[in-house]
Amino acid sequence: MMLRRALSEIREMTLLLSHSFLMLQLLSAAEDLQTKFFEAITKDDLPAVRAFLKQKPELARAENSRGNSALVLAAYLSDSEGVMEKLTGAPVYFYPPAKNQVLHEIMRLAPPADVYEACLVGDLKRARSFLEKNPTQFAKLTRRGRCCTPPPTQGTSSW
Repeated sequence: MMLRRALSEIREMTLLLSHSFLMLQLLSAAEDLQTKFFEAITKDDLPAVRAFLKQKPELARAENSRGNSALVLAAYLSDSEGVMEKLTGAPVYFYPPAKNQVLHEIMRLAPPADVYEACLVGDLKRARSFLEKNPTQFAKLTRRGRCCTPPPTQGTSSW
């Protein structure tokens, strides 16, 4: 009787361990997919971004380890064909939201989620709506180190 009970407990523990291992593998695969998605955004790889979003549309609302959304990362893509800094050769400006195809692909599935994102992409109507619904939202964003000033784009003054 005790042997039967012990064998039953061992089977249950084995099943639980294999289930836990499977869950860890699934979580790891999901993190890898998200990491690769963010890499595709930062590399301005529109075909890859489209493929990831087709495979898993909820990635459009994902946040990286620093709390930045896919929309924010896309909004800060550098315009590598624009003006370059003389000393480092790095891009000086960001893509204007209207010309940022990666940003538009993400916004197709996930429009700006707060006043910061709305300002960042130049959607002032949506930003106003967010502030009318929650006037303290701006104060919370500035305390978190965010501001509602969009990144400089070619033809505008830098910040």
